[in-house]
Amino acid sequence: MEYHNHKQVLMKILYLGTRKEILEKCYQMGFEIVYSLVIEGSNAEVFLKQKGYHYDIINKENKDQMLKKLLEYEYHIAVSCGFPYIIPDEIIQSVGIYKIINFHPSLLPQYIGLHPISGVLLKGGKKTGVTCHFIDMGLDTGNII
Repeated sequence: MEYHNHKQVLMKILYLGTRKEILEKCYQMGFEIVYSLVIEGSNAEVFLKQKGYHYDIINKENKDQMLKKLLEYEYHIAVSCGFPYIIPDEIIQSVGIYKIINFHPSLLPQYIGLHPISGVLLKGGKKTGVTCHFIDMGLDTGNII
């Protein structure tokens, strides 16, 4: 945690996704999760429900409305992990390209898109990993952290 003038400064996180590991780590580190937008039945939803934390469900029918919530909350950074929707350019431009990070399950720039693990397997890839990068207006093209 960061300390400034002897006062604790909490990182405010907005969480988007299906996976619970990053979400759980944010809570363990004492970050304040100001809002979570998850997929119904995902590990992230199960974790949030078990802990009694507030969240909203995003799906194909409500995604445009729900993604606008990224503009409604005050947060330091949005964290995307297993989030299956593309964030519209106008939202990225409004919040800033260095305000949303994504954990992508491949070594970018290889295997971009929604199913990178399948791509690795189908193309006979010999190694893979996870890339943390900023979300920009391209598909998995933001600066790698």
